[in-house]
Amino acid sequence: MAKSMSFDSVQADGETLVRVWDANPNLALGDITRDQFKTIMTGFVAARATANDLRTQLTAAVNAVNNQPRQINDICVRGRAGSRAQFGQDSTNTIS
Repeated sequence: MAKSMSFDSVQADGETLVRVWDANPNLALGDITRDQFKTIMTGFVAARATANDLRTQLTAAVNAVNNQPRQINDICVRGRAGSRAQFGQDSTNTIS
């Protein structure tokens, strides 16, 4: 596949070929049949959908992980300030 070809354009070309082939069943493409090509296209579309779903899940997981350190740090800052206020700055119970 040429580098300039997007998956969307390849899928669109494939869907166009399927429509043309359905309208003209006598179209011959050497050793590949219409049913074989439809199977390839179905697999490609399913694989793209799976990849997009996984990409969405990964993005959500990365965002969740990226937000947790900020939340943990905010709580730790509050904990340090609270322990100093409650126990005194030089107490062994103060969080450093």
